[in-house]
Amino acid sequence: MSFGNWNIEIHNDNEQLKRIKKAQSADLTPAAIDYDKQSGSFKGSGKNPYEVTLDFCPCGDFKRRKLPCKHIYRLAMELKLFDGNFDVGINKYDLSSKIFSLDVEVQKALYDICCTAAYSSQRSFIFDKSEFPNYLDLITNGFCIEILSNYVDAFSTIPVSIIKEIFKDFKAENKPKYNAITKTYLKWISENDDIISNELNKQYAVLQFNEQTLSKVHTIVSRYRKKFIKKEVPFDENNLSLDLYSVEYEEIFNKEII
Repeated sequence: MSFGNWNIEIHNDNEQLKRIKKAQSADLTPAAIDYDKQSGSFKGSGKNPYEVTLDFCPCGDFKRRKLPCKHIYRLAMELKLFDGNFDVGINKYDLSSKIFSLDVEVQKALYDICCTAAYSSQRSFIFDKSEFPNYLDLITNGFCIEILSNYVDAFSTIPVSIIKEIFKDFKAENKPKYNAITKTYLKWISENDDIISNELNKQYAVLQFNEQTLSKVHTIVSRYRKKFIKKEVPFDENNLSLDLYSVEYEEIFNKEII
């Protein structure tokens, strides 16, 4: 499948296949697409965006090779002129501005869960909707997806201590005992998905990182660490809060960093 003035045969070249693969990444999400003019705007490493057509791109790769670059391929995919399933997300060069444009409480929540993901195997997170209604911002801004059923995979990375707190007051005859192990809870969750979905969704939101965010957790942590310093909060075993990812912060208001 060809487009522009390019010969269809060049798209099978090994070097072109590499660029086609890169074009499918969420990191290459365009800032804008003009379907009438068949052009697109892509954030690049420089100050000015790349204004791309099907036959031209101002990026260095196109200037050197005079062959379709990843930006041209992504434009063709967006216009449905070239076959290829592509991911949509946050352009990698927009990441810093994107994370700092969030409401400050959402920034703190994203920082917390990225810290957890960066230093553990946890990939899913639970928020109390009444205590943190801004969880929706993590979804609408492309960092997470919400799991509404089939919870087994999501709960498999969540510490059993959190699972126990979530289901502590859950009314069900076959619910595992409070001191049950993770495997027992996961089996119960799998066998009672419909019931659990109906009840859980009333109070909690189960969020999971999309693949792009998962690949960026260390970068996000590094960016936020320059803005937020976590304060030591004494552990109190008699005051376990269901606000599971709440952390106290000392904020550094440094305009150059932010």
